[in-house]
Amino acid sequence: MTFSLFIRRAGWVVVGLLVLLWRAGYGSFPDSEFLATEIVPSLPSLPQVPPLAQFTLSSPIGAVVASLFRATTETSFNLVQLGVLIAFVVAIGVLLCRRYDYRTAAFLGAAFVGSQTSVILLAWIGSYDVFTVGLSSLIVLARHRWLALTAGFLLTFAAFEQGLIVLAMLGILAVIGMFAHWRMLLWAAGGLLVARLVQQIWLSANHVTHGRMYFFQQTGLDAFLEQFWKSLPWLLPTGLGVTIVAVVLAVASEPSWRNRIIVISLFVACLIPVAMTFDQSRVFAVLTWPLVMVLLLRYAERTAPKDIERVSMLTLGLAALLPGIFVWTGKAQLAKHHLLRVLKNW
Repeated sequence: MTFSLFIRRAGWVVVGLLVLLWRAGYGSFPDSEFLATEIVPSLPSLPQVPPLAQFTLSSPIGAVVASLFRATTETSFNLVQLGVLIAFVVAIGVLLCRRYDYRTAAFLGAAFVGSQTSVILLAWIGSYDVFTVGLSSLIVLARHRWLALTAGFLLTFAAFEQGLIVLAMLGILAVIGMFAHWRMLLWAAGGLLVARLVQQIWLSANHVTHGRMYFFQQTGLDAFLEQFWKSLPWLLPTGLGVTIVAVVLAVASEPSWRNRIIVISLFVACLIPVAMTFDQSRVFAVLTWPLVMVLLLRYAERTAPKDIERVSMLTLGLAALLPGIFVWTGKAQLAKHHLLRVLKNW
């Protein structure tokens, strides 16, 4: 690699980071303090919490990793989770360069910067979403069964239900020939289910008997649907961020109408679990990111390099123009420390 090429590539990374920080801002996951001060010190046991809050104990992976660094304050906990995000980004970037090339890695990087996924990861630093997104991304790129198995196993301790939905969607893509590495999905599913058994034994041993379904039942479907309908005017145009331009191009370039219709149907189907949560943007972004990855990787393989570069620059340009608005409890908002929000309150 020549020095000038290195400078250009390093410049691309720096620009991407600056756009990402401007677009997404940053903020703390509402449960970060609870995770740091209550769960981390209790491990390997779990604290006793009311039944309605026990669902938070079903996603302990962030606390487990934080305990390795003795991160028992909200600040230290969030720093560990930010380190996890950086580690995932670097690992996925290296895999993309090895599996494909630098241009494809830059294209996926630009898509990540412009996506809603990057917004929710930075707006709620400390959430288990970083593990869900990172591990599901590794499953998409996995070409070795042990990587797929390990990613699937760990995914259970981030968000089992979301992991199951992601694997089901990738399985559908495999059936119609849009995802060639279906064997990796079998290994990932095996890891997911084995870990679910381990998790259930662990939770039962700690007298955790209520999960997300109990929270859903106690809250009631009407409460979730009310928030969902309120969020739709913001959720639909922002659900994929400005990366929607690249996604539309990728879907349009699919060689058959069957593929296009199925892919669009999968995106629409993701709105069903979104309708059963108060975290509308978070859930939609996490569930759809692996699907976006598959689409964009297929698009990059059959598109001229110059066109890929143009779409990458267009995505970054749009990301620099439009702030990362996300929807929570039916309301559109920016990260707590977004520049626009800071200027407004100055």
